[in-house]
Amino acid sequence: MDDLGHSRFALDGFDTGPREHVYEGDPEPAPLLQARATIVTGEPVSTNFERSRRRIAAGLLLAACLIVAYWVAWWADRDLVASRTTSSYYSFEDAFQIADAWLLITVVAAAVQLARQRASALLWLIAAGSAGLYLLGIDLFYDLAHGIYGSGGGGAIELAIDILVAGSSVVVLMWSWHYKTLLLK
Repeated sequence: MDDLGHSRFALDGFDTGPREHVYEGDPEPAPLLQARATIVTGEPVSTNFERSRRRIAAGLLLAACLIVAYWVAWWADRDLVASRTTSSYYSFEDAFQIADAWLLITVVAAAVQLARQRASALLWLIAAGSAGLYLLGIDLFYDLAHGIYGSGGGGAIELAIDILVAGSSVVVLMWSWHYKTLLLK
């Protein structure tokens, strides 16, 4: 037992990884959990983390490109992305510019910090995932209240965007929480 009262043990045939602490006094990660992850996936946790970190960073950069593409299309020719042609709909969508800019900042910052392997990536990942869900909530309420989803091709595009935002935001938040210890190292 160590001075914190935690038992130390090793499992034969399993690399339990480094014994670094994220914060002074925190108990060490349980070697059994890392061994279990190795058994399930066939690879050490750090290998899974590195591969998924690159995928998440690439997905964030793709999201940033899609946000920019949407707003370029909106400013260039609204008919390309507009679900309705009413002034109230245009006003509603125009109100998202600053909020989407914040989402873009958080997504790019998260991708950059993940690539740089900085602990601040966790902050930006949580900010990006929560900003996406918040904007989704506003958009979803408006779209349901005004029958946007049933309004033809524009409604289908709006539904696809909302599904993409919901899925990617939840994935980013779940991934961030799952790997929070490795992100903070």
